[in-house]
Amino acid sequence: MSGWGRGGIVAGVLATLIALPLSIARLPVADRGVPVDTLLARVRASEGVAYSGFAESLGTFAVPTTPGLSDLTELFGGHTRMRVWWRAPTDWRVDSVTPVGERSVYRHGDGAWLWDFAANRATRTTTPDVTLPAAPDLLPAELGRRLLSEASTAELQRLPARRIAGRATAGLRLRPSEPDATIDRVDAWVDSDTGLPLRVQVWAKGARQPAVQSAFLDLRIGTPSPRTTRFQVPARAQVRSDSQRDVGQLSARFGFGNLPAQLGGLPLRRDAPNLGSFGRGPTFLAAVPLVGRNGFRLADRIGEAPDVAVDPTDGSSSLTAGPLSLLVARVAGQDWLFSGTVTVAALRRAAAALQSVALSRWGS
Repeated sequence: MSGWGRGGIVAGVLATLIALPLSIARLPVADRGVPVDTLLARVRASEGVAYSGFAESLGTFAVPTTPGLSDLTELFGGHTRMRVWWRAPTDWRVDSVTPVGERSVYRHGDGAWLWDFAANRATRTTTPDVTLPAAPDLLPAELGRRLLSEASTAELQRLPARRIAGRATAGLRLRPSEPDATIDRVDAWVDSDTGLPLRVQVWAKGARQPAVQSAFLDLRIGTPSPRTTRFQVPARAQVRSDSQRDVGQLSARFGFGNLPAQLGGLPLRRDAPNLGSFGRGPTFLAAVPLVGRNGFRLADRIGEAPDVAVDPTDGSSSLTAGPLSLLVARVAGQDWLFSGTVTVAALRRAAAALQSVALSRWGS
């Protein structure tokens, strides 16, 4: 056989292999007709499903940050590739590659290791659930479960079935019922067998493209080896500890004690009662006292943003980025950041309500 003939065969095989995943994705998927309430129950129980896979997320809106919080801009306004090994809710590992480098999170028991390859730095934290959003939160399984698990069946409708990462999925659309919500809908495709969300799109009201979308490109159901989630500190790595305080502790420092049961018409989240987070599913509102260098810098960044709106009556600053609204307002002599997927008007009502709480506890 001539060289040209062998080369043609090789090229044909390569072309077939490259086109195969796309062809599989386009194969028709029979809708199994699983009821909405059954799918929702499977999603809620999917945290215990063991798996490994590769996923990508894409954010299309920019969040004003400080140098110490620059990761948020990369997460919500950039492209993140993630490899995950999930053995259990407290035993997993996520490697992420972003434009700023490669990072890993190893969760084990009540703590976690954060490994920054470029900086050769390992950080041990014993409060892994009291942190800013990180790449693991954008995994389709995590993102979809958090957004869908508190939905009512009345807020959900079925979407056509699709094949994601080679698996048959059932489509769900969630339309938040809260009147102040800035998210129009959440579209998710859920593995029909396990309930794992495999593809998630979050749409802001009036948007032409998703504000955030995340999907698995490869997925294997089954328990990964324990070696994959065990972290060993590399030789000569910088090691430090991170004992972060939650918002409840910061609030107590400023005389608020326990946070109120609701704020801005939204209830304190049951899954994070000490994080200053209120709401349900994709509709949330967070209230955080701005303390320390990063807090002051963030207040300045928001105040200097091109699209910022300053209220002349109280000096508060507000802006919107996609479905996210931000407000820096003074409460009891302290700057607070109010943010969430609600309108700026809702954030202002929350700030006024927190001020009333402060006055009732401290007096006028």
